Amino acid sequence: MFDWLKFRKKTIAAPIAQDAPQPVVSTREQVVADALRNMQNTRDMIGEEKLQKLAELILHKKQTVDDTSPAVQAKKIIASLDKEKLSGLMKLMVQDDQTKH
Repeated sequence: MFDWLKFRKKTIAAPIAQDAPQPVVSTREQVVADALRNMQNTRDMIGEEKLQKLAELILHKKQTVDDTSPAVQAKKIIASLDKEKLSGLMKLMVQDDQTKH
């Protein structure tokens, strides 16, 4: 019941085997070649037509503007305001405390 209170001997890690394969250090050129090979295999697997459709969908999505966010709406309102009225509003927002010097 109280096994967790008993002292447990620390296990000693087994030494690394001498004949274990060493990790291969890749050069930049090998990594680039592997990436290009993987990309070409993926292109072959997916197909060029699907890639073109995906590219068009991504480009179309980037062109649409999200007008529902408050930040975008605020930018439109500020852009349409008169410059003098905007500067007056900005002066009201900035606290001009003359007593602190």
